[in-house]
Amino acid sequence: MIPNLSRVGVLRQAGIPAATDSPLQELRSAAPVLKLKLEEIETEAGPSGLQSAFRTAKQKQVGAIMIGGGRTFFTERRQIVEFAGKYRLAAIYAQKAFVDEGGLMS
Repeated sequence: MIPNLSRVGVLRQAGIPAATDSPLQELRSAAPVLKLKLEEIETEAGPSGLQSAFRTAKQKQVGAIMIGGGRTFFTERRQIVEFAGKYRLAAIYAQKAFVDEGGLMS
């Protein structure tokens, strides 16, 4: 979908150990094979935490962002979709409900 994509941001919920996040472990394994650099961005819930995370993603010059599953991100889905548009980041989501809010794909 994005030619020459080299950096992908992965939004992670603060307080959840990365070692227990199976999908993240799979992404870490797949990234080098796909010649992608993962930028893991930990965020707190709420508009200010999410805005900060998207600002960080832009500073790290990611070309796209992935949003993991979880209740916190699901609850904040409308705000997350808005920030993805505001910061002009292609985003893929873990659940279809994000697409129903206007997100790109799940």
